[in-house]
Amino acid sequence: MLKEPTRRQRMLFIGLESVGKTTLFSAITDQRAGEAANVKGSTIFAAEREIKSLPGWQAIDTPGIREDGSVSKRALKKEIEKADEVVAVLRGTHFSEELNAVLELIPPEARRVCFIVTFQDKMTDAMRRKLSEQVAKHSLPVLLVDTRTVTDDKKERIIAFLRKEAEFHPLKRRRMKQIELESVAVQQSVFHRPVAGPVVSAALLCLLFMAPIVLAYHTSEWVQQSADKWAVVRSKMRSGACRHGWARHWRGTMACYPLAFTRLFGRFLSFCLCL
Repeated sequence: MLKEPTRRQRMLFIGLESVGKTTLFSAITDQRAGEAANVKGSTIFAAEREIKSLPGWQAIDTPGIREDGSVSKRALKKEIEKADEVVAVLRGTHFSEELNAVLELIPPEARRVCFIVTFQDKMTDAMRRKLSEQVAKHSLPVLLVDTRTVTDDKKERIIAFLRKEAEFHPLKRRRMKQIELESVAVQQSVFHRPVAGPVVSAALLCLLFMAPIVLAYHTSEWVQQSADKWAVVRSKMRSGACRHGWARHWRGTMACYPLAFTRLFGRFLSFCLCL
């Protein structure tokens, strides 16, 4: 069990981009991540929250690691050295390559390090079985979980895992490197394709603005035509029923008001649809 320290200790979440760090961060802190605070002594920005389920600890959600981000890597190394515990988040579909990228940043003398493997549902049965066997055999500080939808049961599992005082000594570091899993290509949507993505995005954006305008134009035109026919018929009926000239003129004038009202309503409807 984690001891309740007199000072608030730092639990640093690291990992590549889009691995689920922010989802984990939000789950264990019971709040939405989004408020950014400048971490002292570095140039990176991270969100800091208190972990209510672990008194005396605060979670720090760091930006995703990029392969070309040499400056951010140096700053992240400094934060890792100051952290009391490091939680490395890895995708199970790219376990081996992301593990090597993360271990490059974690110094060999670091002892409080654990790993949370996400995208469990995207891994093959053979990958999950192999990883689970190695974790159980060598008592590795690894937790497999699907963080895209964090339920209360999953949250309890994550908190219980973080409470353990598993040391990441050099032998376990070597055991982790010996686990070799093939990468699984995650199916991406058309928006992620280099050529079709921008074209489809631009087309949908144009459609988003054009569709209400076209709909408003045809709707107002139909309303105006129907109103014109109704006004003409109504005017003829009233004019034929009147015997006196002044009454015929008065009723014909009154028949124009519904026509003007319907046209105004059609334009108002067009304006609302454009919004």
